[in-house]
Amino acid sequence: MIAPVTGARVMNGAGLTPASGCQDHTTSSPARTPLVHWRLTAIAPRTPRIVTTRTSLFDEAGWRKISMISEKKKYKFRAGPKLTDDTVTSAMTNRIFIHGVPDTPAIWGPLIAALGETVAVPCLPGFCGEAPAGFGGSKDDYADWFVALMEAQHAAFGPLDLVGHDWGALLVLRAASLRPELVRSWAVAGGALDPGYRGHLIARIWNTPVLGEIFMALSSRRAMARMFRQSGLPADLAAYEAAAWRAPMRRSILALHRSAAGLLFSGDWI
Repeated sequence: MIAPVTGARVMNGAGLTPASGCQDHTTSSPARTPLVHWRLTAIAPRTPRIVTTRTSLFDEAGWRKISMISEKKKYKFRAGPKLTDDTVTSAMTNRIFIHGVPDTPAIWGPLIAALGETVAVPCLPGFCGEAPAGFGGSKDDYADWFVALMEAQHAAFGPLDLVGHDWGALLVLRAASLRPELVRSWAVAGGALDPGYRGHLIARIWNTPVLGEIFMALSSRRAMARMFRQSGLPADLAAYEAAAWRAPMRRSILALHRSAAGLLFSGDWI
């Protein structure tokens, strides 16, 4: 079981800040790369126009307000030391947002700043640096990792609110189906468990031995930054996300997609 990390940072409306009551320090464990804290700051208007009387973090009106507000905001992102391992950014909260591929937790910055809520934003193992020793990198390894994190957060803070995007959405759906007693609510985007879906072209390329490695070798950070900008990310956030396009993430993506047969949905759950 993964226990909440003392001194872990949480993402909230003001950026990525120390968890309340925790001491800011660097932690380490045997055979693990020392935890290096990471700071993300979202600069928003001094008087955010967000109604805070929503009955739920996930109600329809709340999401509609968020989408309207976020279109009008401008953000700047300042990054401190990068995450160097599969840091679990656990927090004093029952809300967990899981990113997708090929992203990092920074992708949630504008949304969380608009929400004004405290959220735990773990990084998928291998996506912010080297995965821990012994981590296999399959879809089931990631699901097990997420369930362990959910167990720890539930034990400390009660029933969970889960949000997932892309592969994060698939992991939310899998984990919620395995451990429904831990979950109060869930919301997903950009991912669905659908046997009629046959995977996108890039997923099929990543699933193909040799071809996937060639694709990864030829995909530059500059190209990734351009892709992120074309997808609608602010330029500075796109550059930050592209900077994570390094060997550990590329290896992790190949292992993950090949464990899922290129998203052919021909396995037990994907």
